[in-house]
Amino acid sequence: SFPVGWVVKNRIYISTVCSSSDTVSLNMSEFPVALPHGTIDEVFPDVFFVSGMMKANFHGTDYQYGRNMVIVREGETLTLINTLRLNSEGLEALNALGRVENVVRLGGYHGRDDQFYVNEYEAKLWMFPNMPSADDRKQAVNLLKQGNVPFTRCNPLQFESCSNVPEGLLVIEQDGGIVVSCDSIQNWDTPDKYFDTSTTEAFTKMNFFSPANIGPVWFKSSGVTLADVKRVLELKFTHLLSAHGTPLKDSAYEQVSKSIAKLEAQPQESGIPAALAHGEIEEVFPNVFHVEGLMKATYDAEYNFGRNMTIVRRGKALTLINTVRLDPKGLSVLDSLGSVEHIVRLGAAHGRDDSFYVNMYSSAQYWALPNMAPVGGGATPTKMLTEDGPTPFPGCKVLQYTTSKTPEAVLVIEQDGGILVSCDSWMNWAERDAYMDDASFQNMEKMGFFAPVSCTVWKNHEGCATAEDISRVGLLEFKHLVCGHGPPVKDKAKELVTAGIAALK
Repeated sequence: SFPVGWVVKNRIYISTVCSSSDTVSLNMSEFPVALPHGTIDEVFPDVFFVSGMMKANFHGTDYQYGRNMVIVREGETLTLINTLRLNSEGLEALNALGRVENVVRLGGYHGRDDQFYVNEYEAKLWMFPNMPSADDRKQAVNLLKQGNVPFTRCNPLQFESCSNVPEGLLVIEQDGGIVVSCDSIQNWDTPDKYFDTSTTEAFTKMNFFSPANIGPVWFKSSGVTLADVKRVLELKFTHLLSAHGTPLKDSAYEQVSKSIAKLEAQPQESGIPAALAHGEIEEVFPNVFHVEGLMKATYDAEYNFGRNMTIVRRGKALTLINTVRLDPKGLSVLDSLGSVEHIVRLGAAHGRDDSFYVNMYSSAQYWALPNMAPVGGGATPTKMLTEDGPTPFPGCKVLQYTTSKTPEAVLVIEQDGGILVSCDSWMNWAERDAYMDDASFQNMEKMGFFAPVSCTVWKNHEGCATAEDISRVGLLEFKHLVCGHGPPVKDKAKELVTAGIAALK
């Protein structure tokens, strides 16, 4: 259990797309231990609530805070929502309530203890469609949706616009309506007893502590729209039981309404784009990684084509260049490499996914070129990338095209004879990539995109740099090329770039 948009190190999240058959296979290796927790309390007739501790490591920093499990009893059948593993005494109290038959996961970044209960009680696991798994034990999943619910007085609502990982909530239709939420609506008015000092300080800065709060990290990083969040107000409820914070009785609808009104009063950034298909992160040079993914864009027509992100590691610090948004599995791999501390935008035509990483890694520095148009989504540059200024990591040399009206630069990673990193100015589309559809390939072929290590297409675009300006790249020291489009070039990059410069004159 942890805020949406953050990925716990050493835990692999597998993105699993559920089919229409209502089931999908999951896997798991071991059950996390029980952490300190309180007693099970009956907060409404046949609705129980228990709070406990969560410990997690986000991007190299340890956090400790509280989380909650809700238990719904129908006859002798128990349904556990937002699971929290209980100790032996707690399990005895749970067993005294009835038989555990259902486990419900409402948030894509929760689920730490689901499989303990699925294994211990042979319970059914329920999740919203397209939710990624938190583990890797084989287990059939029941899709939580209208008409397919774990107990009769259950009314689920999924946030349809969440482009990061699915999230939803449900209403227990009794006592005027009880909303059970995960990360979307939290009720941490103040830090609970499970918080440590450093987590309290960090969560205070991120505005977690407010009644019936729309989860601040979740709202920024999930891609959810405000209109989608407002659908909650179409539900009938008076109480709130969140995965985080205390029960909120009687005034929940009014408090949630106020929280949504606060969001409406704030300037709303454009939505954060969803993750698209991509490959695996590969180490192409020592501590230099590469991942290719799909880009969808509209120019004179709809285009599908490949694009690349470069990741540079120095110690534990990671720098992302030409960002490609990764799915939850990819993010887990990224976090296993180190801590994202810098995000670099080299080209004005790129930056689609910068806002996702800026919001997700809020302490990272965001580097952009002077006069570069903003990408929206809350991504405001904190550092300027210039030829004579500071750089995101040691051994980094920057060259900006001074004559281009659309800001663009290259940089050299000073290792292994020099690795040139480009965006659109230098491409290596010697052939069609795996992400192109037929129409895109045919149109791009006519425009001359397909040539090894070429700058011609970018140079000929209106407002881009002069041949003389581009030729300055030939003065840099490098042997290799990792570009925004096309596969890496090893050893022969300098001679190919030199030939490309000659072709411009």
